[in-house]
Amino acid sequence: MGTRNLTGQPSLEELVWKAQRDAVESAARQGGCVIVGRCADVILKAYPNLLRVFLLADEDQRIAHVSQRDGITPQEAAAKIRWVERSRAAHYHSVTDQKWGQAKNYDLCLNVSRLGKAHTLELILKAAEAV
Repeated sequence: MGTRNLTGQPSLEELVWKAQRDAVESAARQGGCVIVGRCADVILKAYPNLLRVFLLADEDQRIAHVSQRDGITPQEAAAKIRWVERSRAAHYHSVTDQKWGQAKNYDLCLNVSRLGKAHTLELILKAAEAV
């Protein structure tokens, strides 16, 4: 990312990305932490003792969860999920030049729908012990 505005100054997007990157690195330098999203898999890829986890779930369960959580219809929930995922993918690509959600960017990819929340947590904790 290296876009500049008409004055030659960094763009708002570039400033936001730098602030995000700095915050993620600052949290990681302080020791054990969990960072959800924020392109941390790319920002911290060279850090030791890093476990990069990507969680996914089946669409019907995601729709039901968002519908219940947000008090919206399943159709609205499906539309919201599509919008959020498009936004995440676009942001991730714009700052990393990579495709969001690719298994190669993670150490562990788990489908919570198939494994259940408790077993997913167990697997993450076991993997974290190995790092």
